[in-house]
Amino acid sequence: MTSDLPPGWYLATLGECCTPVEKVDPREAPDAFFDYIDIGGIHPGSGRIEVTKRLRGCDAPSRARQRVRTGDVVLSTVRTYQRKTAIVSPSLDGAIASTGFCVLRPNRGVNSRFILHQLLSDDFVERLSEQQTGTSYPAVRDGDVRAMSVRITSEQEQERIVAAVEEHFSRLDAVDAGLASAVIRTTRLLQRVVDDQLRLADARSQPLSELLTEPLTNGRSVRTAPSGGDPVLRLTAIKEGFIDPAETKQGDFGDTDPNRFAIAPDDFLIARGNGSLRLVGRGGLVSEDAPPVAFPDTMIRARVDESRLNPRYLSLVWHSRKVRGQLESQARTTAGIYKVNQSMIGAVELPVPPLDIQRQIVRVADETRYVVASCAGSLDRCQVTAAALRRSILSRAFASACPPRAPGQ
Repeated sequence: MTSDLPPGWYLATLGECCTPVEKVDPREAPDAFFDYIDIGGIHPGSGRIEVTKRLRGCDAPSRARQRVRTGDVVLSTVRTYQRKTAIVSPSLDGAIASTGFCVLRPNRGVNSRFILHQLLSDDFVERLSEQQTGTSYPAVRDGDVRAMSVRITSEQEQERIVAAVEEHFSRLDAVDAGLASAVIRTTRLLQRVVDDQLRLADARSQPLSELLTEPLTNGRSVRTAPSGGDPVLRLTAIKEGFIDPAETKQGDFGDTDPNRFAIAPDDFLIARGNGSLRLVGRGGLVSEDAPPVAFPDTMIRARVDESRLNPRYLSLVWHSRKVRGQLESQARTTAGIYKVNQSMIGAVELPVPPLDIQRQIVRVADETRYVVASCAGSLDRCQVTAAALRRSILSRAFASACPPRAPGQ
């Protein structure tokens, strides 16, 4: 099996080059705190543990059973193609990992990061993924992972390969950081443009309640119908300035006519509550082609007088700094949920320039939105390319020592 390997290289299973880890039960020390590493805390393909939970022993989940040390490599045994594999940093020495991981503790002479990079390579991920069983919850067993072959060479050569790989990765990390920053700036560009337009506009302030054709209306509280029923929006249907009519559930209106709460084109729906202050009171505009659906009591409906207020302009200005500041200062919190009501919403002061200026601001926003979408698409493609480059670097790092596929691998 080693004839295709360069001189000084050999194959070993992970079980042969790694030591089993200690099994523990943190519930035996109910008042002691520990850091818990779960699969959800691993960013796919990054090799890093990005999120952990600080728990007391008495609150330990049943899967918290593996004590890890600095340099251990944790590999998720569920959906292995997601590459949720990472190395334990010194700050997490002594933490406890989920049994959803295979924890690999390299023996003396085996570099942890050398193992980590192999486990993230396309070759290893593809071979391991072939071992998965199950459809809704595809997974491998701990023994399947430990039976996998990896390439081993001298410590000096391992260190050289790790240094070369991580030099390239450090450059890609800088690219990723720049892309992440660009994504944030791009998403904020539209609102900046709207805020700038409002500063230039000749606008007098008016409360929303004076710009409506009918009073603000709360939706209807309905139970979820196990079958049948009438479509009603979920709170998650309110996106950034628009309503997604696909976000619905089946509601039981009983003897109430659901048509009383049916949405119509250009209705503006506002969230009455949210666990985040930043999201309470956010609104969305109903499009012209929205299907008939009712809105729930978690929303307030505003129908504007279009002779004085352009609905699309309202959707833009509603998320401006001026309006958000009013909403967040008025919101009240109960049991961790921030809430606004009709009187608060109706009292919100809106900058109302002449209709032709409102339409101009909408046009500028549409042009900016197109630019933002183009930039976002370019950034997405750059991120995909950066991820592909990482995989390519790993493939090239171990290509000269690629093991043959044994039966069952």
